[in-house]
Amino acid sequence: MSKRGAPSARYAYRIVAKGRPDPLLSSRQGRFHEHESTSYAGGTISTAWIEVAARFGGLIPNVKAFELWRIGLRGLRLADLRDPAVRSHYGVTVEELRETTAPKKCREVARQLRADGYDGAAYESAQLRRAVCYVLFIENIEARLEAELAEDEWDAFARDLPT
Repeated sequence: MSKRGAPSARYAYRIVAKGRPDPLLSSRQGRFHEHESTSYAGGTISTAWIEVAARFGGLIPNVKAFELWRIGLRGLRLADLRDPAVRSHYGVTVEELRETTAPKKCREVARQLRADGYDGAAYESAQLRRAVCYVLFIENIEARLEAELAEDEWDAFARDLPT
C-alpha cells in the first residue's frame, strides 16, 4: 500500500470539558473504538468544535465549560482513510466512515490498523465534508505523545462564539 495521501498536518485539536482527569482519552465508545485507549481530534479548531457540538445534538455548548488541547502529529504513523486506495485495502467505504453512529466496520478497521502498527488514522468528518478528523491509538503512542493545553488559541477562537 502506498503512502500517497499520507497526512502531513503538524497538529490536531481536541476540545474537552474543563477539568477532565484525562483529557486526551475518549470517555465513551466511539466510531473507532469500544474499550481501547483512543483519542479523537479535529484537523482544525473549527472542526473539533463542530464535532463537539454534534455530540450535544447540534446545540452550541457553553464555550466557557471547555478547553482546547493541541496534539502533535509529527512522527506518528497515520493511515489516511480519505485515500480510496487505503479504504479499499481495509475494505471500508466512504459511506461507512460517514455514519454518525459507531459502525461495526469502523471498529474492525481500527483493530486492523492497530495490528498493522498504525498510531491512528485521518478520516473525513461525518459532520463537515472535506474537514479532517483524527483517531489516535493512545496505547501505541503514549510514550511519545506530545500534547499541551492551548489556552491562547482557544481564547482567540472562542471570542466570537456565543456563550
